[in-house]
Formats: sequence, structure tokens, C-alpha cells
Amino acid sequence: MPRVVAVGSVPTSRSFRAAKVMGMFDIPAADEQRFTVEADLALDGREWQVGAIVGGSGRGKTMLARQLWPDAYVTGYNDWSGPCILDDFPAHMSPAEVIEALTAVGLSSALAWLRPYRVLSVGQQFRADLAKALTSRSLVVFDEFTSTVDRDVAKAASVAVAKYVRKDPGRQFVAVTCHRDIVPWLSVDWWYDIDAGVFHWGRLQRPPIHLHIRAGVREA
Repeated sequence: MPRVVAVGSVPTSRSFRAAKVMGMFDIPAADEQRFTVEADLALDGREWQVGAIVGGSGRGKTMLARQLWPDAYVTGYNDWSGPCILDDFPAHMSPAEVIEALTAVGLSSALAWLRPYRVLSVGQQFRADLAKALTSRSLVVFDEFTSTVDRDVAKAASVAVAKYVRKDPGRQFVAVTCHRDIVPWLSVDWWYDIDAGVFHWGRLQRPPIHLHIRAGVREA
């Protein structure tokens, strides 16, 4: 996968407001707006399981991911309809397999499993979407990865997701995100910095976890 050029376009609005803004900022009149993202991804012939595309908002991460992996791109699901989220996973999965997937993404509350998707918190919905994606296909390209959870939860979820993906040599996962802090916690095999236009290859190890043990007293 050498140099990739992703091109997007949208028709130019003909509304009064759009015309006003175009005049205010000297934007040339055109039938459409075009935008291009170019990237060098040295993935051909190399084995990998976990990768990441990282960069600021509006830099073209989504457009690039959609062009590279159109059938694997996921942002979430709108077909949650069961009385509890357990019922919305594929019928061939056993309860133990569903629980394993949910736990792997950090959704480990049995009470949450027994609730419908619509009443879950935004963070719980993100993790349910992630679990559903991981159980529905061998390659998952997940956009806005960890954008709706706090950073401690994001790091813990990243470790768990990487562990779940690596259990099966046939699985692959790509996180598309503006948060760089999760890259080492995912222990990615590669990552692409879309801001700098630099491709990095090589397993990153997650930061060490330091534990401090102190003697306690009965009053505490």
C-alpha cells in the first residue's frame, strides 16, 4: 500500500447565506468543493494486527480510512433494537462469547448488559458499538475511537481491545482518532500521523504502571 490519494467533493451551496460568506472571504465560485488527502502507508507485505491513524480534527482521517477500508469502516450502529444489548449480537454467538466481547472493551457491568442500548450512557454506547464491531468482522476500522470516554477509561479500553484482537491471528483493528495518548496503550504495530505526514512502523509498548504499597493503619 504505497502512496494513497483520497479525494472528496461536495456540491457548492447556492443559498443566500453561502453566497454571502463566499463574498465576505473571497472564495471563488465553483460548482463543487474538492479536498484531497495524501498518505504514504508502507503496509504491503507486512503482517500486522493493530494500527492507528492519528491527527487533528478536520485533517482527513475519516476520508482516508473510508477510502482504504470501505467495507470495514465503522463509527457506530443504528440497528440496536433489542430489549437488552445482549440480544443485538449475532445469533450464533453464545452468551459467554458476547460477555467476553463486552468485557474486552471495558463494558463489564451485568446490569448494563441487561439494558437496551438507548438508555446507556454515551460512553457505554461507544463500548457496545465497539464490541459489536469486533464480533461482526475480521477487520475493524473504528472512527472516533475513545472520543466519548475519559482518558483513563480510554487507556484501559485500548489495552483490553488490543488483547482481544491479538487472541485471534486473523483479526485486525485500526483506531482512527485525534487522541494520541492511546497509541502506546494499544501497542500498535503501526501508526500514521496525518498531521506530520509520517508513517511509523514497529510495536509500541504501553507505558509502565507504577504501584506504590504503603503500610496502613486500622483507623484508615
